[in-house]
Amino acid sequence: SFIDFLAFKSDISYWRNRKSTAGISSRSVSIEFANQAIILAYLQDNGASLLILVPSVVGLAIQGWKVLKVSTLGKNQDKGGESSESVEISNKYDQKATMVMMYLLLPLVFIYSLYSLVFEKHAGFYSWGVGSLASCVYALGFVMMTPQ
Repeated sequence: SFIDFLAFKSDISYWRNRKSTAGISSRSVSIEFANQAIILAYLQDNGASLLILVPSVVGLAIQGWKVLKVSTLGKNQDKGGESSESVEISNKYDQKATMVMMYLLLPLVFIYSLYSLVFEKHAGFYSWGVGSLASCVYALGFVMMTPQ
């Protein structure tokens, strides 16, 4: 849709102009790529229309490009500069907050997955697995917002 196009355009222009990873969590960018791949599999498994699937595929491709961009920027960044110090601080707090939230939410997601396996109907183990992973993605989405 037109709104998806505008969002993709804005995202690409922002990332194209990035010169450093200061203030950006490379972990969250990588995890977001995996999350989008899982959600795409979930949408496909549930028979979503092309109107939903095509923007998801484009978003996944853009997220893959962002992962490459962050890894390239991280390798090319000056050592010992002010920006590398801020990256270290960002990564330290990001890691701490992420671990605390994961310890709290992952047991709940695991319990829900077991509940879903026992009490809900699924087309097969693939559907259950993708559905459970999608639930995990939603919980991780909450976790990944915490450091921000």
